[in-house]
Amino acid sequence: MESEQEVADLFNRVTKGMAFLENPKLKEVQTRLIHHCKRRHNSWRARLFNTHFRNPWAVIAFLVAELLLCQTLLQTMYSVLSYMK
Repeated sequence: MESEQEVADLFNRVTKGMAFLENPKLKEVQTRLIHHCKRRHNSWRARLFNTHFRNPWAVIAFLVAELLLCQTLLQTMYSVLSYMK
């Protein structure tokens, strides 16, 4: 499949004419899933990971950058405190 639309069309063709049975457990899962997807935080996080962190190396690079930033801040604080003594 080349696009998401083709996959959606395939599922629509496969499920056309199928009977749908109501299931209370399935309804509960569906309700929880809809509630989860409507939360702003979850949609922001999903968008962030889908746009910026598709590659595991991007996640590693981000974590290393955060670590270096924290080390720089700690070194600066240590320098300021040692100067104050």
